[in-house]
Amino acid sequence: MQCKIKVRDTLNISFHNVLSKELMVSAYNIEDPIMSTFDIAACISPMHSGFNDTLQLVQYIEVLRHWGVKHFTAYNTGTLEPNVSVVLSHYEQLDLINMKAIHMMPFDINVEVWSHGQIAAFNDCLYAHRKSTKYLLFIDLDELIVTQKHENLSSMLQSLDNICPSNSAAFMFLHYYFCHNHSGNSIQEKILPFNRFLRNAKPHGAAVRSKLIVKPNMVDVMGIHQIHFAKNDTHQIRDREHQCVVPLSLGSTYHYRRGRSLSADRVIDKRMVHFKNVLENKITDKYKEIFP
Repeated sequence: MQCKIKVRDTLNISFHNVLSKELMVSAYNIEDPIMSTFDIAACISPMHSGFNDTLQLVQYIEVLRHWGVKHFTAYNTGTLEPNVSVVLSHYEQLDLINMKAIHMMPFDINVEVWSHGQIAAFNDCLYAHRKSTKYLLFIDLDELIVTQKHENLSSMLQSLDNICPSNSAAFMFLHYYFCHNHSGNSIQEKILPFNRFLRNAKPHGAAVRSKLIVKPNMVDVMGIHQIHFAKNDTHQIRDREHQCVVPLSLGSTYHYRRGRSLSADRVIDKRMVHFKNVLENKITDKYKEIFP
């Protein structure tokens, strides 16, 4: 049986140098950490700018739950649409998600705190899970970290522990853009991973839009596409130190982003069809349960 989650409900952000380890570590000295123990948990990027894609939110949570994620932490900048709050409340009642408000001082939200407080939220989430969670996943709502040989994240992570250096604090998943256009009218037609297969043939390079699964007890400061400081390091990480770049044969980041053009060199990738029979019904049933 899952324990209740005990974390502070609001993240207050004021300007500080995100690359100063001392300032970052002191800023996230959380007094009320996550009290449950999780094998895999996920930190969701701050939802902002009137985010209203309820199906995408349900899809994200249900896919990751099926793959082994046991708990989610999400951040609200105060601009959510009412139906999104309905979805979040549903999962909160199941003790599957903890929703935290972000309160930001008046300054440039994209320059001084990086995209609506994303770095601040990620580090808050890191420290909340530092002593309770084995693996912590950081991706956006329009992304998935997709396994290529394994049926779930747990078995893939076991393989990565065997092939990556023992001092790896993070697993870095290279990034692909997928074509995103109108998907039809039914719920099934709108579930992008099961309907959109055209992507760039080559991924971005390491740390360029890459997403991470980290071992939170081995990380002191999170970035967005790479970690900044591993535990007890005195210098900011450069190159791929302490970060294992995951072979494409095992996993990568799939990004279904609106308005993003693909390169001329494209391929068809139907890996997500492998999970369609089970997940399409799970997503559809859950969505109809929330919005009967």
